[in-house]
Amino acid sequence: MADQLSRPALAMQGRRRLQSLRPRTLLQALLPPTMLGELLRGTLGLRQRVALLPPTTLGEGWDGGRWSSRGPSPSLFVTLACALSLPLVTQADNTVGKGVAPPKHKWTEFVQVKGQPEPVPAEWVSTPEGQFAHSIVIPNPVPKDSGYRWWWSAKKYFLHLCEKEAGEFVFKTAENVEGFLFMRPPKRPTDFDLKDLYKLESPNFERSFQAYRDDIRSRGRHFSSPGRNYLYVEEPDMAAGITTRKYLRASTYDGKAFELSRVEHLDIASSKYAVTWRGLRRPRDREHGISGAEVIVINLESNAVMAIWRDFGLTQGRGFLNDDVWWLNAAVCPQFYLRYSRPDLEQRYGFISSVLRPPPDSKEAK
Repeated sequence: MADQLSRPALAMQGRRRLQSLRPRTLLQALLPPTMLGELLRGTLGLRQRVALLPPTTLGEGWDGGRWSSRGPSPSLFVTLACALSLPLVTQADNTVGKGVAPPKHKWTEFVQVKGQPEPVPAEWVSTPEGQFAHSIVIPNPVPKDSGYRWWWSAKKYFLHLCEKEAGEFVFKTAENVEGFLFMRPPKRPTDFDLKDLYKLESPNFERSFQAYRDDIRSRGRHFSSPGRNYLYVEEPDMAAGITTRKYLRASTYDGKAFELSRVEHLDIASSKYAVTWRGLRRPRDREHGISGAEVIVINLESNAVMAIWRDFGLTQGRGFLNDDVWWLNAAVCPQFYLRYSRPDLEQRYGFISSVLRPPPDSKEAK
């Protein structure tokens, strides 16, 4: 019977499948986008490539380290062939951000801000964009008392915050929005950043930007590309300096280069709407491996808050390569899976486009 094929027959099926598909197609079908990016950049060693693959990808005959009596699935041959076809690199190259790991980060100075009840680390408001984000007073701020109890586990505290405080809160929407100002584009985090409990302001939000270069051409494709229907995106021009801040506007997706090809320099941002974000502090959150974030959509003409997306991330356990922290695979609040199959990849655009709705005839970004 078909489900009782011998091991040689399974192997033959796997070889035929491999021969009929291109390696990049296989990788796109089998691997999550963040892992795919790491593999294609060649920044993972062989053992790590295989170890990172989900058990379901490796097939029924693989239990995470051994073969079961049922034998390998045909997809195993496909997956291993793709992993083996990538170049090997040294352990020193296995990070985005090479070199010796820096000392673990510590928060030493805190300041009180208008936007939330807990004082925040001073580095969170060290830029004009950070100061503005933390000065926004939203319609539904979190209470000072998070409800935490000292005997709670990290998981229980995380789920409590998700239930009581997280969510997408939309107060007003706008139609036919061709683009917006992304007021505070995060820097691309390194692997060292993602292994540090305190380094990033909001690691559960910033982690997805590791898939993009630190420029508007690359970042902008998240909002303006096939299936992402904004016609343009604007950002502050960080190269212009704080005192003479100017702006960039990117448009026109290039399918060959996988980036936006047209960049204009502006003295003043032309967008009517803006999106910013900020880290959210709750009592004793980071020591439990929990980080919070608020993404805020505002009307620049009235300074009115149009919507808020509040989320929490949880990293715990053994972590990546025996480290205690690995924010790249942190858990997200479970209720968001009711709307998004992959909240870590889909929710940012999904939330923003539900508030600032692109033109209905923009079936494909131009």
